[in-house]
Amino acid sequence: MSEANKVLKSSGLLIASQFVVRGMGLISTLIIVRLLTPEDFGVLAISMLVIAFTEMISMTGSTQYIHQKSEVSNSDVNTAWTANIIIKLAIAILILFIAPHAANYYEDQRLQWSISILSSLMVMHAFSNPGVILLERSINYKKSISIDISKKLLSAIFTILFAWTLGDYRALIYGHISSGLLSLLLSYVLVNYRPKLSLENISEQWKFSKYALFQGAMGFFRAHIDTLVVSKFYSTAALGAYNTIKYVGVMPSSEIIMPALKPMLATFAKKKDSKVALLHQFTLVVLILSVLIIPLGVFLSVNSYEIVSILFGGAWKTYSFIFEYIVLGTITSSFYVVSSQVLVACGYIKHSFRFNLVSFALLLGVLMSAINLELRYFLVWKVSFEILSSFVLLNLVMIFVLKSNPFKLVVTLILNFIVQYIYAIFLYQYEFNQTYEFINLIVSGLLFCFGCIAINMIIFRVFWLKTPVGQHLNYIAKELTSRQYSNFKAVLPFKR
Repeated sequence: MSEANKVLKSSGLLIASQFVVRGMGLISTLIIVRLLTPEDFGVLAISMLVIAFTEMISMTGSTQYIHQKSEVSNSDVNTAWTANIIIKLAIAILILFIAPHAANYYEDQRLQWSISILSSLMVMHAFSNPGVILLERSINYKKSISIDISKKLLSAIFTILFAWTLGDYRALIYGHISSGLLSLLLSYVLVNYRPKLSLENISEQWKFSKYALFQGAMGFFRAHIDTLVVSKFYSTAALGAYNTIKYVGVMPSSEIIMPALKPMLATFAKKKDSKVALLHQFTLVVLILSVLIIPLGVFLSVNSYEIVSILFGGAWKTYSFIFEYIVLGTITSSFYVVSSQVLVACGYIKHSFRFNLVSFALLLGVLMSAINLELRYFLVWKVSFEILSSFVLLNLVMIFVLKSNPFKLVVTLILNFIVQYIYAIFLYQYEFNQTYEFINLIVSGLLFCFGCIAINMIIFRVFWLKTPVGQHLNYIAKELTSRQYSNFKAVLPFKR
């Protein structure tokens, strides 16, 4: 199996596992919302900023350092694990001091307890088995997938039981704590690697990790600064709608794109010594992702009113514009992440940090300039800036790191988006079933899917057919088609 196919297979496995995990999460949420009040979820919504911060830190520093190295020793892993523990313990203690001030800022003393308890997630993530990272580095995700599914299933059960017995916001907090504890225990039960405390290579790792740590914190604020602004300058109802719909709207990125991108960093690191090979792999990844994320984002955005009505109910229809703009932002977020991964793989962590610092400062300026506008126009400004910054980063990586002209790749992405958006608007004008929105959405979705396949094939033939990347894509498509056909024949009830 070629390396590209191995990556695609791993990405597909990760996407499938995330659908399972998210499905269990949605089912448990539908049960829990009937046991708790909106106020309970309001406490969790603010406390989730702490959870997101811990998750962001757990994906930076030591993890990126291990991924980007060509060869990794036990000393590297143990040092990264030890440094992670020290940093996260320090941040957890800092959060304990911040908790009372956060409670006073939002005028809700329940937040002091919830934020303080959730700070323990930082410590649990720090002590998790680093052997999981080694498996992911070799593009082996079976153990990490087992951990994710197991902890989600058990923590969902625990959260429902907590909600049934406690009947307030504490159930949600305890549910997240149980998830973190299960993740920690399962990492040692399912993975054989046993780390040891060591700071042998701390000098070398700190040169890398100090920028990754600051970048991770900045990434957190970049991802959640909009929520902080909405919570301060808009109504409570708007904040609740924004948080809830945003959670669902980012799923195309968090549940499809982000899992699919996990194997890419290891692939980029292996190609970093050859700019030609890295350029080939980068272009290949961007084109594959564009085939997945552009149709998905466009269709969800154009049909946002119906989708919000089906998922949330008629009372939420007035906030469907939030979903419309949020999913548009997820289209370019994947390209932003891929471009950042190339910078990290090539050792340009300082440059990545500086770009994130500048873009965050500009984003903050844009958001603060839009606080007097209606929420709809606030979102237009936010999403427009994110799209622009993603394409700027992609161009900078192509020109200065990969030493290539980005024109053809950028034109391909823009043309793909424009044509598919026009096609989606065209289909939206027709009602295939006037009684049931769901059936209408399915029929429209199928027609859109077939149309996007045709659009991608035409664009591919015009721009990429005779290029090495095009030939590689053609080979992957034929091999995957052949494999799926063989699997289909194997399950037929009769054979010739």
